[in-house]
Amino acid sequence: MNPEINKLIYKVTHADGSGSCFYLRKHDIFVTNYHVVAGYRTVAIHDNDRNPYEARVVAVNPELDLALLAVDADFSHLPDFPLAGDDDPAIGSKVHVAGYPFGMPFTITEGSLSSPRQLMDGKYYIQVDAPVNPGNSGGPIVNDKGEVIGVTVSKFATSSADNMGFGVRIEALAQLLDAIEDLDRSEFHVQCDSCDELISGDEEYCPSRILTKGCLPPTKCRPLESSAKAPLPAWASTRCLPAAATTCGCSTEAVPKSGFLSMTATISLPYRRSIFCQRRM
Repeated sequence: MNPEINKLIYKVTHADGSGSCFYLRKHDIFVTNYHVVAGYRTVAIHDNDRNPYEARVVAVNPELDLALLAVDADFSHLPDFPLAGDDDPAIGSKVHVAGYPFGMPFTITEGSLSSPRQLMDGKYYIQVDAPVNPGNSGGPIVNDKGEVIGVTVSKFATSSADNMGFGVRIEALAQLLDAIEDLDRSEFHVQCDSCDELISGDEEYCPSRILTKGCLPPTKCRPLESSAKAPLPAWASTRCLPAAATTCGCSTEAVPKSGFLSMTATISLPYRRSIFCQRRM
């Protein structure tokens, strides 16, 4: 296990809650779940020292529950975070789940791989028995070589399903990463399920000549009212915006009231509201 793994995993926050994400230096991109950032075009991410950065949601695949975030800052000093190959990891092999459960400071838990291909809602997921909690969504599942083998999704919200965590398989993430080589990181894109191409909101058809109306998320939120450059100032010099300043409101109404995520949860931390901090003008 990479002893510097805590430097690669960040907390994601916005007006409706928080989740986790991790940095891939090869692509200069942050990876998280789509449901963590659904309804947003700009979110905040925070490193383990609580330094905040403004992050743009630049590419999503709602079907795969994946999203990519770009930050205008230099992260070249961070170590590599390798991705595992496409081969299924061995059942019973040691795994670690890393992230920010319940919005708390960085946490890493250990367990074993229960199933490399668990069928859920018509898709295959990695199943692990490592503790997974709300807020872990979007963080990595890591093998004993320090390689990412999956992206944490959720934990069942039932007392009869303890020690059952799930993650998006690595080949699904590779599918999205393969499409971003020439990506315009100033725009928001959705990966088309028909051709795997990335489309923006200004395009009427995807390359397969399918109307993009069915691909694009139903809401478009106003951009964050901020001219701040990353990194943002320290916590002591920030002020907070109400949720109305960062969201259209649609995702706010959809927030579930339960304390744990289901596979269809819209955010990573529904048990409480949080707010996005912006530079004081």
